[in-house]
Amino acid sequence: MFQQIEKHLKKLDSLLFKNENVIKTTNLPPQYNLKLSNDSIITDLIAKQKKAYNSKTGLSLQTLYNSQKGVEIVDYSDEENIYPYRNKFQVSLNWDIIESSLIGRKLSYKIIEAEGQQNMYTLNKNRQIINRARATLRTKEEWDNMLTFLYQKRLSHLNEVLRLKTHLYNSRRVLYSDVATAQAAIFEVRATIPNQDTIIGLDQLQLIDLNSYISNFKLDTLGIFNIYMSNDVDLQQYPVEQQLFNLNKQSLSYIKQMKIGVFSKFQYFGGVVGTPYSGKVDFGVSATFPLSREHKRKQGAINGEIELSKRAQLYAEQSVVSQYASHMKRITLLNNRITQEILSLKPIALNIKSYKEQYENDILALETLLYEYDAYLYVLTNIYFYIKEREILIEGLIN
Repeated sequence: MFQQIEKHLKKLDSLLFKNENVIKTTNLPPQYNLKLSNDSIITDLIAKQKKAYNSKTGLSLQTLYNSQKGVEIVDYSDEENIYPYRNKFQVSLNWDIIESSLIGRKLSYKIIEAEGQQNMYTLNKNRQIINRARATLRTKEEWDNMLTFLYQKRLSHLNEVLRLKTHLYNSRRVLYSDVATAQAAIFEVRATIPNQDTIIGLDQLQLIDLNSYISNFKLDTLGIFNIYMSNDVDLQQYPVEQQLFNLNKQSLSYIKQMKIGVFSKFQYFGGVVGTPYSGKVDFGVSATFPLSREHKRKQGAINGEIELSKRAQLYAEQSVVSQYASHMKRITLLNNRITQEILSLKPIALNIKSYKEQYENDILALETLLYEYDAYLYVLTNIYFYIKEREILIEGLIN
């Protein structure tokens, strides 16, 4: 039993007190910024909408046919030439210049592009939600694997403690309550293991260099703040929304409410008194000028929507700043907790070294030594738990 425990402690020493541990630090990109990727669907949609707008000719063709048997119909549309007739066929070609793509094309293109950018932000927001969830899950799984690694090492160690306690109980040197305490500790660790399933390659994991890790605690708070603000897709949508409001406001100008048209009209009359048929062709220009101030009132309503959007943007920015401050406060608390826990490892390590020197097949000294190792593993597990929380928070700030 003693030889097995000694072999177990040597393995722990190679793990806990290894001089060349793996160094793992928080990697922050120096100039990280969210790059919204243009989706081909949005690009194609904008191109098709522009093409559809270019197809607006403002031309319209109107046909009319009137017929009444036995009764002559008098056409009063031409005050100089009044035609009594029985049949009338009319074709009119009209061109509304304001409704064609020749007028306001540049403004319409801007509206189409702004709407496309809004759609792009919506897609990127959904994409960012998925990417953040994946990044958080990846970080969580990575550190849960490390925690599982430590919990299994502690579980293996507690089994050795239980082995010793059972031996001492059988020798009537301790009470059964001591055995029960060791068993309870084993059950507690088993219930706490993050990944209950077997993890491939878990035995190949190594502990990180904690001193190197805490040396990277000092973060570029201003840089991370800029990253966090620039990564918020919701905040980036407000300027585009306000731009679209302004463009729609411009589209409600008085000129856009006017109607200026050119027309050509051909009329054919059958059954005209005195002649078998008659026809005529007319050309003209028409203009309609609205007398209401509806467009002004609509523009005033859009001004209100712009102010509402700016107010919502301000509140959203304040909310993001508050979230950032809350995250950084939590990170600072975790930094302090991790530092304190790491400092508490040093006296435990000194105790382990001291009890090793005292141990010479002394069961009581061995028992104390095992408890010191368990204390070291317990504190180490707490450190990695706090590191996991810290890394997840940082992941949420930079992605």
